Amino acid sequence: MSASLVRIALLQFVTVIVSVFIAGSALKMRFGSGSHYPFLATYVRDYGIVLLLLPFAWGVWGAVESNRPKTGLGEVGGVFATGVALLVALIVFGLVSFISAISYGTVIQVTPPPQSTTQPAIAPS
Repeated sequence: MSASLVRIALLQFVTVIVSVFIAGSALKMRFGSGSHYPFLATYVRDYGIVLLLLPFAWGVWGAVESNRPKTGLGEVGGVFATGVALLVALIVFGLVSFISAISYGTVIQVTPPPQSTTQPAIAPS
């Protein structure tokens, strides 16, 4: 069971890193450099590495909880379930930040004036 806990922890770390990369790439492709438009995606791009504390804290808690001697049947099941729940939450959070980056609409759009198809009349001189 500890091998599956390690796999879940690694998937959590990879999910955070991929979420930061994808949110940053989507912002770069959509808005160029220095964009501060979509609130969630900008924060994930700038401070997403702090999200690595969540899988780290879960891994420490899971290691302590699974190695604690207890009476009763497998307490590792709860650690496994919370790891999967955290993994799903991180995936959803990454998808929401990506969607906010690609679906952000601008408030003001500049459009060129309509072109007239008729030639202006030439005044006689």
